[in-house]
Amino acid sequence: MTQRIAGKRLLFGAALLGLGTLAGYAAVEPSVKVPSAHRAVEPVAPALPSKIVAAIQEGKFDDAVAALKTIAADPKTKTEDAPYLQLTIGVTQRISGKLDAAQATLTTAIDAAPKSPWAGKLRAELAAVELAAGRFDRAEQLARAETEALLADPRKDRLASVYREFARRLLDPESPVAPRDPEGAHALLEQARTLAKSNELRAELLLGMAHASQNANNHARALTEFQTHIHDYNKSNDRAEARFGLGEAQFATNQHPSARLTWTDLASDLEKTDTKTAQDLRARALDGIARTYGIPNPGDDASLNLGVAALKRLLAAYPSHPLAVQAAYQIGQAYLARGKSQDAIGAFRAFLKGDAFKPATDKAKEEQATLSMAAQFQIGRILQGQERFDEAIAAFQAYLSMFPNGPQSAAAQRAILDTRLLIAQDHLRHKQYAKSRAAWQEFLNDNPLDPRVPQTLFQIGESFATEKTFDEAITAWETLIGKFPGTEPAAHAQFEIASTYETEKGDPAEAIERFKKVNVAPWQSQARQRIAVMEAKALTVVTPRAFRSGETPYLKITTRNLEKLTFTAYKLNAESYFRKKHALDGVESLDIGLVQPDAEWTIDVPGFARFKPIESRYDLPKLKVPGVHVVKVTDETSLQATTLVLGSDLDVIVKASREQLLVFAQDMKTGKGRAGARVLIAGNESGGSSIPKSPEPSLTPVELTPPTPEADPVVRDETTGKDGVLIKTWDTPRDPSTPLHYLVIDGDHVAG
Repeated sequence: MTQRIAGKRLLFGAALLGLGTLAGYAAVEPSVKVPSAHRAVEPVAPALPSKIVAAIQEGKFDDAVAALKTIAADPKTKTEDAPYLQLTIGVTQRISGKLDAAQATLTTAIDAAPKSPWAGKLRAELAAVELAAGRFDRAEQLARAETEALLADPRKDRLASVYREFARRLLDPESPVAPRDPEGAHALLEQARTLAKSNELRAELLLGMAHASQNANNHARALTEFQTHIHDYNKSNDRAEARFGLGEAQFATNQHPSARLTWTDLASDLEKTDTKTAQDLRARALDGIARTYGIPNPGDDASLNLGVAALKRLLAAYPSHPLAVQAAYQIGQAYLARGKSQDAIGAFRAFLKGDAFKPATDKAKEEQATLSMAAQFQIGRILQGQERFDEAIAAFQAYLSMFPNGPQSAAAQRAILDTRLLIAQDHLRHKQYAKSRAAWQEFLNDNPLDPRVPQTLFQIGESFATEKTFDEAITAWETLIGKFPGTEPAAHAQFEIASTYETEKGDPAEAIERFKKVNVAPWQSQARQRIAVMEAKALTVVTPRAFRSGETPYLKITTRNLEKLTFTAYKLNAESYFRKKHALDGVESLDIGLVQPDAEWTIDVPGFARFKPIESRYDLPKLKVPGVHVVKVTDETSLQATTLVLGSDLDVIVKASREQLLVFAQDMKTGKGRAGARVLIAGNESGGSSIPKSPEPSLTPVELTPPTPEADPVVRDETTGKDGVLIKTWDTPRDPSTPLHYLVIDGDHVAG
């Protein structure tokens, strides 16, 4: 019997220990949501007077009970404090050995407030009283009932709700400085779901976990949790929300086609569901569909059309939805992104009218005001890009009129000025120079402090120069130099003035003085280069063509800073030169300094002026035509140039292939073929080319007997037929890419 009682006591002790723990938790379980700051400083239990505490500690239990009953009976005592006072009385009575009185006190308190936060403690204390009184069966019944109540499914659901409340505070902290902790919230919700028993609550907690995953940017985990919710709780009231969330997770993980399908099915299923929540989800699903097509920056026209269609369905069905304002604006953005400027203007103007949406909240109205400013500014930009300049200026001015303090007001003012300059550039492009200058001048008059004024003044001068009215150009550029010295446009203007004096007005001395005044990069270095060129001596000699019998050959010569030119002419034996050089060029390398010239003369440079380039034709009357001559031109001090002058009535056409050579020699006076003309061919038949080193050829005419092929294996000597044609078949095929040189000779007439 003793063992049985002892076992029961152990059982009751364990039960009471568990009850104490759970009851203690129950005592702080929030039944009413109060601000966390208040709850942090609230005492767990009402404070007792120090006299009562002292009486209990000193063993004066009757005095303590009497004082406690007095407080409990006081009308000023709070009703919610009464169960705690009765608990304290019962404990005091048990300690003092008055078990029946304690039983009565506790039972009465439980009956009076069965749902009090202290009810668990009262029942635990009553069980302790029954145990102390030896009424073990009664104590066991009380402990069992309390344990079953604490472990019941509703109790677990309530505790899960406590976890959920703490998770909510981590996701949405009450303190503005407290950081959000979505991962911590997810962990609490996961624990709550492990504890919860009802399917409805477990579904809610799983949905909360998915949202917490989204907040933590763990979209892959969120996707799995949304899918689990949809699969496991197909009759949940939150199923539509979970389907929308699944689309968001798919979109966030770049599964755009899957997200589009999810949202399309959801929008279709909710179309006839007339609840506020359902319609909100459908509107957001339509917006999501548009985003899957890349709105507001679609990648192609097909995506543009489908995305805009989704936004228009949203606007048609839910013009008052919070997303409607943005949806209407994004239609214009999408058209603009695809370069459909006219459609974009139409969409932005429709947005400004506000016919497609009806903002119902202050936030939506604020968004409309902000986007209206952006839409008006975009209209101006588009018109500017379309070169509808007057309309663009009107659009920007309308912006400034409607939104004088708008975020784009400064940009709109700049855009008006930019557009006026674009008008001038457009006139310039169409060669309407007077209109262009008028537009520039209007800009200068209205904006004298604009940083673009110097460049505008330069362009005015440049437009005069384009029209060849150089005096007006110089005047305009000098105005720029006087007003903005030391600037890059002024230096550019000074450089152009100098260039005009050099090339157009024929005053190189003034040009040099002007070039010397250029002192800003990059024009300063260019001016110095021009001065160096103008002050240096220069000589360029060009033989324009071959001359015919009866013509006086001439040269085209360009000089600078040369007063006289000396001409020295040497007659060249073309055949001898060709046999040595295998070509009729490179005469500038001839060493003719020790050879007696055939003719020599000196003449003044016509129109000589210092620094001025002079291009003139110089006749060569002392050269005999036909014939081949080397002419050296020099200033007799530092410069010389050598050229070949060819006088001949002969011309040839040559065609060569791997197997054959075709030569047609023509007399240009008669137009007929030249019979019996000798054709010298340099280049071996196997495709190689040999240019052996040899002494310089003689400049003195020498009659040479045509050598045999054995004497000169490189040069072949052939003759044209009666029709002036030579057809030569190679002994072995030759490489067509190998150079083939030829010289055709008939007396003094030469072609090559």
